[in-house]
Amino acid sequence: MNKNVIDTERFVECLYELRQIVIEHQEKNQPISFKKGFLEEQEGYKRKSYSDAKAAFKKLNYEKEGALCGWLMDSLKRNNLIDWRDYKYLQYDAKLENLLYRIYVDPTENDEALFEEAIQFFGRRYPIISYIFFLKDMEKYLPVRPRIFQKRFQFLGVDIDCLNRCTWENYQTFCSMIGRVRELLNGSNLFKKDEDVELIDAHSFVWMMWLLEEPDEQSDLRHVDLRVFVN
Repeated sequence: MNKNVIDTERFVECLYELRQIVIEHQEKNQPISFKKGFLEEQEGYKRKSYSDAKAAFKKLNYEKEGALCGWLMDSLKRNNLIDWRDYKYLQYDAKLENLLYRIYVDPTENDEALFEEAIQFFGRRYPIISYIFFLKDMEKYLPVRPRIFQKRFQFLGVDIDCLNRCTWENYQTFCSMIGRVRELLNGSNLFKKDEDVELIDAHSFVWMMWLLEEPDEQSDLRHVDLRVFVN
């Protein structure tokens, strides 16, 4: 296992296996895409949760007491990105409301400083803090479920240690690793022509590794010329 480095050979094997699963679960000759078909059915809730939250945010009255805490809680009704047992930490609190205002509304605030402030408020609860930043900008930030992603990244030959402790530096490492997965996906021949795989799609790709066999099990992939799946 590599420390925080993706094994490209393992990546291509996983890409091929996922391709086979997708083909089996959607209409014949339907292009593979994160925007429609099997992948969208499985993982599209993340993009929808984000867009729904953004649409609701535009209608929000920030002056109303508890508006931002209520908006954040409401966004969780449509996804599993935070363990329901952690919802209690998101109940209305004047300090939390102020922190959310500065994260989502005040453009002068520094994200790293706000992340550290969130740690002071929540403790090192990765899922909560990462979800809050994901709703700020899904082109830069991603939700994290540490135990799940540690296991999923093993399929890609990665011993990921940036999820052991919630810090800004570790979070940036995680997002960068998903960014590397995005680069590899966009460099593959798997998806329909002209589709740009987004950061959240790469996140979904790693998340979906649960569909594959355990990495130490035997596979008939050794008989496949994997080069045909990557440029």
